[in-house]
Amino acid sequence: MGAAEVVLVDHDLLDTPSNTRRVFGSTLADLNATNPPAKVDVVGRHLDTIGFPTRITRINADVRSEHAFRALLDTDIVLIGTDTHGSRATVNELASTYLLPVIDIGVRAGAKTDHTLTGLTAELRLLTPDRPCLWCRNAINSDVIRAENLPAEQREQLQREGCLVAGVGAPAASVIALTVLGAGMATCALLALLSDEGDIIPNGYILDGMFGDTFDSKPTEPKPDCRCRANLGRGDTAAPPFI
Repeated sequence: MGAAEVVLVDHDLLDTPSNTRRVFGSTLADLNATNPPAKVDVVGRHLDTIGFPTRITRINADVRSEHAFRALLDTDIVLIGTDTHGSRATVNELASTYLLPVIDIGVRAGAKTDHTLTGLTAELRLLTPDRPCLWCRNAINSDVIRAENLPAEQREQLQREGCLVAGVGAPAASVIALTVLGAGMATCALLALLSDEGDIIPNGYILDGMFGDTFDSKPTEPKPDCRCRANLGRGDTAAPPFI
């Protein structure tokens, strides 16, 4: 669409069959490689082959690292599609602390024990200095972040003991049709923010991919006592903790 540069940030490797089915540009040769390629390299290669002059910058690092986070500060807008509360909490700081617009997109594929699908939903949240952040929306949880940061063995032990919510750190079910739907929603939100109506579009909404229902998400205003209000525009004086 005319972007001068696209910055890809991901620390994962393309090393499972589910990734090959969901990552554009991936092939079975990538999956079967002796040394699995980084996802950013696979996607970057695919975008390069299209032939447009857009510069594709690949950052094979966790977005919670200072190197990756600061690379995002040089962009005009950030789209989040991460799986963890910890990574979302870090990128969440961009909208309030650094005044950089963020589009957060998440998808959920519900299923019964017999693997029958019960729901395909995508949720979009617009994060700007005057809109609710992910903490305001209760979309991220400090207890989950603590659990995610525990060593896997310790986390699994605490889950067995009932001290942690089961499933933290486990792979989430995903369907390519749903992830493409979410990506399309995020791109439409990007175009909306660039339009003359950008200041009045919804803060966020949920789309049911199975039944077509759409719901506006709450709240509509930032919480006065949220950290995003205290850190508004503070930049590096209130930088998030990095790993």
